[in-house]
Amino acid sequence: MNLMSNNNLICPLFKGKTVATFGHFEHISIDDIVRIVQISEGYYSKSAFESALDYLVLSNETYVRCSKKILRPYQDISLLHSSIIRNNIDVISEKELLKICGVNSFKNILPKYEGKPIFYPLSNYVVLDIICTGYDYYLDEVLQISAIKVKDNLISEKFVVDIKPMNYSNDYVVKVLRGNMQKPLIRYTVEEAIIRYVNFIEDLPIVSNKIMFKNNLMFYLYYQTTLHSMNNDYVDILQLASNLFPRIKKVTLESLSKKLNMHLDYNQKNALLWCENMYQCYELLKKKFRFKDTSKFHFNMLNNKVFVLEGIFESVSRQFIIDMLEKCGAKVYKNLVKSVDFLLLSNTAYCEYVNGKKSKKQVLAENFIMEGSKISIISENVFKNILFYNCMEFDRSLVSTSTDLDKYNLLSY
Repeated sequence: MNLMSNNNLICPLFKGKTVATFGHFEHISIDDIVRIVQISEGYYSKSAFESALDYLVLSNETYVRCSKKILRPYQDISLLHSSIIRNNIDVISEKELLKICGVNSFKNILPKYEGKPIFYPLSNYVVLDIICTGYDYYLDEVLQISAIKVKDNLISEKFVVDIKPMNYSNDYVVKVLRGNMQKPLIRYTVEEAIIRYVNFIEDLPIVSNKIMFKNNLMFYLYYQTTLHSMNNDYVDILQLASNLFPRIKKVTLESLSKKLNMHLDYNQKNALLWCENMYQCYELLKKKFRFKDTSKFHFNMLNNKVFVLEGIFESVSRQFIIDMLEKCGAKVYKNLVKSVDFLLLSNTAYCEYVNGKKSKKQVLAENFIMEGSKISIISENVFKNILFYNCMEFDRSLVSTSTDLDKYNLLSY
């Protein structure tokens, strides 16, 4: 949610007061809060532990933790709670701040992605791959976008754009980012890059693996940049293959390459070459297998996937997440092993700077990834979107009949 264009939001409580923030804010950025404090004739402090604070604005999740004294194992939040009590600081949640400023809806107001999965063979399409630090549009960053345009089943045009990155000191990020990101000739801002990408793909369907993660990230970045939506339909290679090969319990890139009798370099370090891999894979699927009755095909990217959960979730209970995953055919493990598909972190657990350090499960997952494991680390924000779209395509009744989904802010998308 971007409120920077609205310069009239005022919080009368902040006049002449010193205000700080703490936590991962889901519906408003820290820049927005700073602007509100300034317009309200208050003073913004960068430190949430300053003794002279009058007000402390907490993210909804941190506010719940402090109010319910759910402080462990988060040392910073425990210290924060002690500082609030010791210095008698007034606390306001993200939700309360928006209400005071006259923003009645604190739900995610971004429109939903309208693209649909395609199972019939295409002759004109675009293959996409991205190099990014993760798939959370709010917390992560895209470093490169690569795409191949296919016309009449042949590659007609290629697209690569490098994006100006932040300065990362995180060894894990440096090691797992694919491609040589050191010395590109030109780097664009993310706004310039996403506009170039959308102009390149036009209204063509998009083909890739992990397509919903990539499409959602591109969609939100484009909407934040232009306030316009993109609604390209899409083909997920593994979802298509799971429908073509129903006897294979769990289709992976490794098993797919064996089935197609092709060399699929699933450890490819170059995004553009990965696009070429996906192009060859899709063309082979079209040539070797007949798409007889695609009406029986279904999209369920959570089926047979294994999840491990970590953190205190902001929107709903952990049990609700487990129930929804099981309804979609996924499994939930307590302990992290190399065969796990997703490590699902709460927004605060995903956001390292909130807790001051990573959880043991996240560190272990990163070590597994650097050893070649295919674990994906995702935030609650990303999971919320993926769960919604998965339920809409796999079983709409999971969305329309569940009051819990409404509590999860899914029906408002």
